[in-house]
Amino acid sequence: MGLMFGIAAVVLLPVLAVTSGPLMGSTSGLIVVAYLAFVPMSLAYLLFGAGLQHVRASSATTLSPIEPVVATAIGVLVVGERFTVASWAGMGLIAMGLLILITRRARH
Repeated sequence: MGLMFGIAAVVLLPVLAVTSGPLMGSTSGLIVVAYLAFVPMSLAYLLFGAGLQHVRASSATTLSPIEPVVATAIGVLVVGERFTVASWAGMGLIAMGLLILITRRARH
């Protein structure tokens, strides 16, 4: 997991250089970036990695798609983000797919 994130960081550095603009141009922006990188992201992936040690690979693969749905719900509830009908439909499709997988596994 560490190797994957290291490679992704190197690949995304040019994107950061082109798109960061004012975010990386101020001290407060750098503080926000550092906080987001080291507190919620690092903590989340440390917990995710620890959790993977205790579940089967098939269970982890089944449950991984729920992460963007939970992140979206947090964005709406906590941050006040607004989503289009298509966004909500996509979340619904992910949720339905997971429910189908879970109910099929429960029967077998």
